[in-house]
Amino acid sequence: MDTVKKVTKGDRASAIAAAAAKLLPRPFEDESAEIAAVSPELAESILKDARLILKLLEEDDSPEAISRLLNYLTQELLHEALPPEREREARWRLGSKGLLPSAAYEIRFDRRYKGVFNLARDRVTTAIRNSEAHEVVWSASDEDAAEGKNTLLVFTKEVTSRNGGLSYDLVLAGRDRDRLIVDGAFEVFPAGLRLGPYPGPLNLFEAFVEAFGVPISIPGRVPQKLILDATYSLPPSKRSLTDADMLNQLAPRLRTEAWQIASIRISPLGVVQVGYLFCIDLGKYKKSLEGHNKMD
Repeated sequence: MDTVKKVTKGDRASAIAAAAAKLLPRPFEDESAEIAAVSPELAESILKDARLILKLLEEDDSPEAISRLLNYLTQELLHEALPPEREREARWRLGSKGLLPSAAYEIRFDRRYKGVFNLARDRVTTAIRNSEAHEVVWSASDEDAAEGKNTLLVFTKEVTSRNGGLSYDLVLAGRDRDRLIVDGAFEVFPAGLRLGPYPGPLNLFEAFVEAFGVPISIPGRVPQKLILDATYSLPPSKRSLTDADMLNQLAPRLRTEAWQIASIRISPLGVVQVGYLFCIDLGKYKKSLEGHNKMD
C-alpha cells in the first residue's frame, strides 16, 4: 500500500492496526497508545488504499466488504509486525490453531479435484476468502496431524442463482498449518434440505450429506451417511491392511459416480480409528443440480 510505505517502518504496524480498528462496530475504548497516536487521516488513507487494492467502492460498507478489508489488513499487519524469518513460523502456528482469517490461508486443490468437480477454482477460492462463515467438521489431533491427516473445514457462501433464487457454494477443505487443501465443492440449493431457520456451514453440510450421501457400514455400527470418530478392531487376518485398503473395503458399491472422503488410521494392533467418513452419490447430486438449472 502506497500510504503505508510512506510511514516510518517502526510505525507501520500501529498505522495498519489503527485502520483496522476503524472498521470494528465498536472500537475498543482502551486502545493502545500506539494506535491512539495514529492520525485519523492516516488511518483513512490506509483504508482507501486497501479498498483500491481489493477493488471495493468507497461507500461499500457491506459485511462482505468489511470482512475482506479486515482479512487484508490482518495479513499486512502480520507482515509488518514480524521479521521475514519469523513470519512463516507465526503463520504456521496461527494456521494450525485456526486463528488465521480465511483470506490469509494459502489455497491449494487436491489433485483429484479437476476430474470430479465442476465449480471453477476461482469461484471456490472466492467462496473461501469471502465466506459468510466456516466451521470444523472434524478436528485432527496432534497424532493425526503428524501422519498428514488434516482438520476438515466446511465453508459456505451465499450465491444468487440466475432466477434470483438462493443457493450456497459449499466447500470442504483440509487445514494443513497455513494452507487449505480443497477436497470438494458443491453448489447447494436449500430447497428440499432439512435446514434450521438460520443454517450455518455445519448444518448445511450435514443436511447436504443426508440428502445426497450413501449409508456406509462399519463393524458394530448401524449404517450411517456421516461417520465421525468411530473405532473398531480388525481380526488378526486383516491387520496388514493399509488405510487405502480399508477405505476401499468401506466404500459403498454404487452404479453411479461417487465421491468418498475419509480420515482413517490403523494401529499395529488392528484398531481402526475413523475420524470422518462419508460418500456422496454424485449421480444423484448432478441430476438434482440439472433440475434446479432447468428451473432457472
